[in-house]
Amino acid sequence: METPTPPPRWPEKLLNRCCPEAIREFLLGDLYELYELRIDRLGKARANLWLVLDTFSALRPFGFQNHYKNSNHLTMLVHHLKIAFRHFNRHRAYTLINALGLAVSLACCLLIGVYLKHELSYDRHHQNAERIYRLTREFLNADGSTSIHIASLAPPFVPYMREDFPEMEAITRFSSFDNTFYIEGKHYVQYNIAAADDSFFKVFPLAFVSGDPTTALSQPKSMVLTEEAAMKYYRTTEVVGKTFPFSSENTYIVTGVIKEMPENSHFRLEMIVDFSWVEARYNSNETMMRAWHANDLSTYFLLKKDASVAAIEQRFPKFFIDHMGPDVNRWTALHTQKLTDIHLHSNLDDEKGQNGSIAHIYTFSIAGLLILVISIINYVNLTTAMSIKRAKEVGVRKVLGAGRPLLINQFMIESVVLVSIALLAAFVLAFLALPYLRGLTGSSYAFGWIEVLQALGAVSAVGTVIGLLAGGYPAFFISNFQPLSALKSSLSTGSKGSRFRRVLVIVQFAISSILILSTALVFQQLEYIKGKNL
Repeated sequence: METPTPPPRWPEKLLNRCCPEAIREFLLGDLYELYELRIDRLGKARANLWLVLDTFSALRPFGFQNHYKNSNHLTMLVHHLKIAFRHFNRHRAYTLINALGLAVSLACCLLIGVYLKHELSYDRHHQNAERIYRLTREFLNADGSTSIHIASLAPPFVPYMREDFPEMEAITRFSSFDNTFYIEGKHYVQYNIAAADDSFFKVFPLAFVSGDPTTALSQPKSMVLTEEAAMKYYRTTEVVGKTFPFSSENTYIVTGVIKEMPENSHFRLEMIVDFSWVEARYNSNETMMRAWHANDLSTYFLLKKDASVAAIEQRFPKFFIDHMGPDVNRWTALHTQKLTDIHLHSNLDDEKGQNGSIAHIYTFSIAGLLILVISIINYVNLTTAMSIKRAKEVGVRKVLGAGRPLLINQFMIESVVLVSIALLAAFVLAFLALPYLRGLTGSSYAFGWIEVLQALGAVSAVGTVIGLLAGGYPAFFISNFQPLSALKSSLSTGSKGSRFRRVLVIVQFAISSILILSTALVFQQLEYIKGKNL
């Protein structure tokens, strides 16, 4: 009688590591039985190959030893979700009040977030924005106090600074003004015009649609238009080389077209002409270089990467002495301002537009935080109050073997689901309210795909955190019910829990009162300003 070929032992070792004990022997028996049959029919080599395929095919439904454990987790998650939605459906009024309260407060927080993001983004779109600085001039009284602090300099500063401060990679100056044009019998009023020197685009590399930024302002009577200005005057953006009747005596040549400057810029320009327009105001360059008291030019510089702005500021007194005399530092001084700080931290004379205030950022941030705290407290109070009605449910589940961790998971999942629903509603409410925010602030907040994805990411993160924070106390509170007391309906919430909820209610009403009174006060002040006979 022929001795049967013993099967390889590696499938047994592999299944011992990867399969549950309950099905291990069953799988091995089938694999070895098929192996013996194939030995007789196909030969040992092909039977070994089939054994490899059969072994890994048998492993495929199970993966690893903890597959069933993970499967149980998934089953329990689905079970918890079913219970959560059944609870929401059974207590619709409670769910609606809780979700609506969260949605409205979170929508307010989202709108505040949109406003804060816009305010904090000013001038950050410029390339090398962190290295761009504005020069300002301060005039001093005899006692050293500030007489006036202006956001512009006199014409002679820039030419001398180019020689004395090699740390400045580029420095530029421009004068802003408005003008009236008469073109082909039509009357145009043009705002946001600037006469800038040929270094302007080195400091502010704006996006050119056509033209060369290195030579766009190098020749007298040259000009650069934005796309909107080009369409306004020519009905096309293909305007490089065309003439523009700037005045009855002067005709300019269009040398470039740039994209619109973003709204979140502390100055916006629609038309830029070369610096000869400024020189013409002083009749000659020699006269302009002696006008140390004119102070009508906005001046910015680009700091070299390895340079220090503090080292530049230390040499300002010497600069004044070298070019204006020994006593000049007694009555005037130069300062630098970082470009990205101008909108929120500057309120000087001759600003190029209406700046914001860092105080507004702090105020709205605190208001948003307080609104969020109110919504979380409201959620905790409502959920805890509802917990008495769920006492028997908890008691029955504990009698049937549900441990406290399982109950905590259940109530935390309910909390996260409810907050997620509220956040989805908050996102929709905020999106619908965005036009009213634009009208209130006068800013056109963009909501492109990037902003939508950022908002969704923030909403998801905030929703998870709020769900865990707001649901934490109710989850631990409810899961701590004793089965016997719960089933007998003799449940007591305890003095500590009752005291804690009273504190929450007091805090909630105090914050609400402060916000309501503050809002009413601000509204009355605004109405007074609007209705005052100036």
